[in-house]
Amino acid sequence: MVSQSISNLEEQLGAPLFERVGRFPQLTPQGANLLKDARQLVDDADRSEAKARSFFRRA
Repeated sequence: MVSQSISNLEEQLGAPLFERVGRFPQLTPQGANLLKDARQLVDDADRSEAKARSFFRRA
C-alpha cells in the first residue's frame, strides 16, 4: 500500500522520490528536499493546532 502511494505521488509529481537499488530505497535529492518541506508543514500544523486548542482552554 505504501509503495503504491509513493509510486502514485511520483507519477503525479513527474519525478522520482526514491532510488530503488538494493534492499532499502534511498531518497533522491528531490525526495530529500520534499521531505524537509513536508516535515516543516507537519510542524507548522502541530503548532497551529496547539494554538487553536489554547484558545478554547481559556474560554
